[in-house]
Amino acid sequence: MENRKTYVPIHTHDESSLLDGLASFKEYIKKAKEYGMPGLSMTNHGRIALVDDFYQACKENDINPIIGCEFYVAHGKYDDKTPENKDRWHITVIAKNNQGVKNLYHLSYLMNKNGFYYKPRIDDDLLFKYKEGLIVLSGCAGSEINSHLRRDEGYEYDFDKAVEVAKKFKEQFGEDYYIELQDHPMRSTGKQW
Repeated sequence: MENRKTYVPIHTHDESSLLDGLASFKEYIKKAKEYGMPGLSMTNHGRIALVDDFYQACKENDINPIIGCEFYVAHGKYDDKTPENKDRWHITVIAKNNQGVKNLYHLSYLMNKNGFYYKPRIDDDLLFKYKEGLIVLSGCAGSEINSHLRRDEGYEYDFDKAVEVAKKFKEQFGEDYYIELQDHPMRSTGKQW
């Protein structure tokens, strides 16, 4: 299909993603090349792994590598390791330039060194501090915005809170903030958010 050539997946997980990888980045690159995709991202959960290998393999196959991470975001301070602060949201962050890559590495270092509590975590303040060169997507079904739009066990629908969160991030990232849309399997299960 001709329109596949302009599609670039910007939220993907490879085998090094924490509990969420499907295939190796080499398999993703092979498919991207087969479909004529000009770029491919790697946004693994809670870690930046194999970035150099991914970058090199993309370049060797004439594919633009997009470096990112799907961060776990603590509800409170990222370095608060109390049971009350165990819960976390997801947010997808990609680098748009070299400074962004440096900031991804720095956030990754801090989330593992100071924020690890069940999983490596950051918080909004830390992300805002190291925002230069970063593009932020609102996140998957496990994001803060989506947690306010869900109507299932443990969640309470609050549209105004979801809008408030989106405005907070738009204020910080401006044109580098996007609402992430996904066709999620829960949509077809009959469960209502």
